[in-house]
Amino acid sequence: MVRPCLVIQTDALNDSAHRTTTVLPLTTRLLNDSFPMRVTIEARDKLQQTSQIMVDQVRSIDRNRFTSDTLTILKNHEMALVEAGLKTLLELEN
Repeated sequence: MVRPCLVIQTDALNDSAHRTTTVLPLTTRLLNDSFPMRVTIEARDKLQQTSQIMVDQVRSIDRNRFTSDTLTILKNHEMALVEAGLKTLLELEN
């Protein structure tokens, strides 16, 4: 199964020979009232269906598992929601 995902690691690792990439998977099974553990992204560009980023499903995958290029780029407010969800999940609040 191929699942879209959001890459959340630093560009320094993305540009290195590091074999894994840290990501958040997306799902098209939308849940209401699921923030901060899910962030909704409307279909656009190459992302064909409205999806939710599963903030609570952090994982690292082998780079060889990537099968396509960028589907879309998050808008600033969407990335801020993902960051807020990660802060809550990892208890990184100030």
